[in-house]
Amino acid sequence: MKEVIYEVNDVNTTLQANLLRVTAAGETTTTGWSGGELRFDGREDDTLVFTFVATPPEGIIIPIFTPIESAPFEIPLMPPFFPHYVRVRAAHNEIRVAIGKELVYEVTSGTAVGRGPAIEVSANGMTTENDWTDAELVLQPGCRYEYWFMARRGGALPVLTPIAAGPEETLVRLPYPQQVAIKARTNKIDVGVNDAEKQRILHVDAAHAKLSGNMLVVEAHGETSTAGWSEPELRLASSSEETYIFDFVALPPNGPVAQVLTPISVRGEFGPMNLPFNAKVIVRAELNEVVASQDAQRPADANAQKELVYRVDSVEASWNGQYVETKANGIVVSSGYTQPELRLLRRTNDTIFFSFLALRPQGPAIPVIEEISASASTGPEMPLFPSFVVVFSATNAKRVRIENAAAATAKKSSSKQPQASA
Repeated sequence: MKEVIYEVNDVNTTLQANLLRVTAAGETTTTGWSGGELRFDGREDDTLVFTFVATPPEGIIIPIFTPIESAPFEIPLMPPFFPHYVRVRAAHNEIRVAIGKELVYEVTSGTAVGRGPAIEVSANGMTTENDWTDAELVLQPGCRYEYWFMARRGGALPVLTPIAAGPEETLVRLPYPQQVAIKARTNKIDVGVNDAEKQRILHVDAAHAKLSGNMLVVEAHGETSTAGWSEPELRLASSSEETYIFDFVALPPNGPVAQVLTPISVRGEFGPMNLPFNAKVIVRAELNEVVASQDAQRPADANAQKELVYRVDSVEASWNGQYVETKANGIVVSSGYTQPELRLLRRTNDTIFFSFLALRPQGPAIPVIEEISASASTGPEMPLFPSFVVVFSATNAKRVRIENAAAATAKKSSSKQPQASA
């Protein structure tokens, strides 16, 4: 008696003169299975449903995953019923494919946007021949949110050709899934799901990535085009073994706001990650993207790491004729923080950016609000020193103008010089 095999890995369909031919490939959990076939279970709406079965072994076997293929199943398709999909079930999974279509060669990018009770998924990719048509994204059964990028094979001219599919709308149960997967013949990418209401901020200034155990922690700092942006978030846009790309998004203001560039910060944790983690981390904004600086990997129990203080309350910055001296005051929310530091992130022609960091406690800590301060000296700076300093914490940022202390001192000294009598 035949039994259902462990897993189905691939399904192929061909259609010639209304005769549908279906084959499948999968895996069993041991050697010795034989007589793979597709058992026709009927139709559901626009889908033909099959179960992948085979004859289990008798006698000595080896417990190892073993490939198996089905015999072809042929069925005539008669009007007016003309199905669009084939679904093949195994014990561990199911695969759904579009009839007469194949996976495209490669998926190069994708987007997923949440709109009300649905997400809209789109993809771009490549075929290895010209004139592939009718591209679509086929959602796989189950709750994996995996889409197969399929199209109808076209011409025979061997040339890499761009192709696009979507948007494919899928009803979901809120909250939205964190990401969806899009599969092609040679690769698969993960795409973050973005809330349609949130938008990318104007500009990202700096980003830092580190591992905390097997979790990836990403911090980013940037600017919005106006005041009033809220709920900053890092959204995973795509990932691979080589690169993780995040979009720095936030909720734009609703109503009149000050038309000034405004600092904004965000921190996100993602994972668990497969170790060792060697991928490049990129954070994108509307106008630019930056590659995050990364700590060298440490053992999972290494907990003596500096992190952003909870809040920055005040910043003072002045130029003394050679150096820009910066002092920041803020708070942490537990006892035991040490070694406060203003760490230089980057500088532009008119702004110096710092992270306000401290060494977190290594043992038990008391949840209490404590003040903390740190100073930094940058330079030597020429007389045309930068105009502003921005200091980032975990929850906010402060931007202040750099005072010309050297000029103030010179003015004060000249005012004390004795004046000649008439």
